[in-house]
Amino acid sequence: MKAFGPSAPVARDLTLTADDRFQGLAPARRRWLSFEQTVNDRIVNDRIHTPIDARSNTVRAIYRPDSEPVWTQSVVWLPTANARSYGPLSDTLSALLGVDTPARRCPLMLHPQTPPAHRALASDYGISQLTELKASPTASYRTVAAWDGLGHAGMLKLSIGAVIGRVRRLVREVQVARATLMTAVMATVPEQRREQFGLDWFGDLAGMVETRSGHGWLLRTFPERVGTSADTTLVPAFSLISRRGTRGAFLLDQLAASGMTPEAFVADALIRPYVRAIAYLLFAQGIQVEGHSQNVLFEVDAQQRLTRRLALRDLADASVSIPMRLARGLPFPMLPKTLRPRTSPFPLASVATDYVCNFERPVLNRAVDTVERYGYWGFVWPINRVLTAALPRHYDPRRITRLYLRLWQDAAMRYLSVRPLFLRPGPGLATDEASAAYLERTDWRARGATPRHALPAGAEALLITSRARPRSGRVYDRLECEWGDLFLFEGRPVFFAPAH
Repeated sequence: MKAFGPSAPVARDLTLTADDRFQGLAPARRRWLSFEQTVNDRIVNDRIHTPIDARSNTVRAIYRPDSEPVWTQSVVWLPTANARSYGPLSDTLSALLGVDTPARRCPLMLHPQTPPAHRALASDYGISQLTELKASPTASYRTVAAWDGLGHAGMLKLSIGAVIGRVRRLVREVQVARATLMTAVMATVPEQRREQFGLDWFGDLAGMVETRSGHGWLLRTFPERVGTSADTTLVPAFSLISRRGTRGAFLLDQLAASGMTPEAFVADALIRPYVRAIAYLLFAQGIQVEGHSQNVLFEVDAQQRLTRRLALRDLADASVSIPMRLARGLPFPMLPKTLRPRTSPFPLASVATDYVCNFERPVLNRAVDTVERYGYWGFVWPINRVLTAALPRHYDPRRITRLYLRLWQDAAMRYLSVRPLFLRPGPGLATDEASAAYLERTDWRARGATPRHALPAGAEALLITSRARPRSGRVYDRLECEWGDLFLFEGRPVFFAPAH
């Protein structure tokens, strides 16, 4: 167990060099963290996304990533009756960070800018300093890298007592549950496909919430396959297009070294690998991710060249389509007791589904979010903006936009046998309509659906095209799966009844 010690100052020690302060963090991860903290212009389209900058957050300057602070991680050991954990928290915390949990206690990891509810718990139960465990913020402020000098390293997504981008950044219980559940769903992606698409992710293996406020934290691991060797590192997409002090964007150096035209290089190194991986998840696995420039990281090799491999993060923002996975005959991970606390306030089997993780809108638009809101406006648009400004006479953003949409159109045709139409005004595709058409053409009886069932109490509307009106009597087909029962009316998935 990490030794408990007196409170340590969280301010950056200006007498230490960066190498001293980050001692114990592997070089590849140190390079990644340096990009996170110092190469981050946060280029966003503010008509679509809320900017996160000095004007829209209340994080103290000393805890912001550009200050490169390092602090000793602190914890409140709560009685287990005052907490709910998701995933094997104690075992994972010990294996990943070398922190052992005392008997009948649950760890509440604290950000130094602590929310009021967690300060009150710290006052009630006391704060312990994990003297060997250091932490430093990533570009997302509340997500910190954590490591010791013994080879342990991971990440903590902590509740922070601050507003960032006009949102109070507390880690809510539904986010803890969704992140751990989506990590289990991602683990069902076949290894062969992960290699084929050069795809990996940061897994949220466990987390907890204190029951007084319902807020807590997540324990995150680094990718296992991408950016893991001593000669490679991960670079967030936003770092590729950000200035480096007085120097231009990292992507411009890569472009110059490639000998390719700007559009050809961007298409080959970024756009095609991105669409291949995200489209496979969306159409073949029924997994929607928020693939904007903070959540997508690219691997670079020892010569600082993009390898066309990528990693995803923030699975608390991802979701899964139960009808799509059933139509594909894909498995659902079993829900062990460690993933579903007995007193959880919501059905865990639906908390990660696409119709829940959808801004509570009356229709389902998760595919269009994947392709347009996060894919185009959050990933392609910033790349186009930076390269248009840097190469005004040599880069045509319209060509990249057209290519991006055509790649998605081709992927839909390949996976769904449906070619979505371009939307006007653009840029956009009728991606959700294509997915709905695929589901309506599915032979659900061949998948095992049986007729003449009544809709049970607690069934949840799927919102695929519109909110279905519950019907009385035995008028539904039912298809069972590990998470519950899918109900269909006239060949259309309309309700889901969670089993847990």
